[in-house]
Amino acid sequence: MFSDKTLDITLEEGASLAYSLKLESEVEVCVPHPLTGEDTNCHTVTNPTNLLGVTFEGTIIPEFGTAAIATFTMTIEGDGSTGIVVMSLTEANVQGVADLVRDNSPLNRNPRLRDVGFYTITHSIGAEQTRLMEGQVSMSLGA
Repeated sequence: MFSDKTLDITLEEGASLAYSLKLESEVEVCVPHPLTGEDTNCHTVTNPTNLLGVTFEGTIIPEFGTAAIATFTMTIEGDGSTGIVVMSLTEANVQGVADLVRDNSPLNRNPRLRDVGFYTITHSIGAEQTRLMEGQVSMSLGA
């Protein structure tokens, strides 16, 4: 249903963050030949994944095995039939991360950009939890 993806993100101090994720599945559709019954004219159809009964969770951690320093709000659009889920952080969430990393990041690439850590987005269907996407998180600090 879902595939594991990597996308690095940069948080901007003083701004919120939101990404819309459209989850789709591909199905091969064929027409049986009228005489032989064999599949012909096969093509792939992409459909939105129905998110009814699916839950999502997203967190940012400074290092693997540590506690989360921020949690994404995960909102399924509409009734879930569009396959769209929005992951977001409010401006206050982003500012909280900025305050934590302003002077504490040992991997500073430049005076305004700080390495925060990593994020993971998971989805659950019943008791089964699977990673949907992950990546590194950086923070662009204000002046």
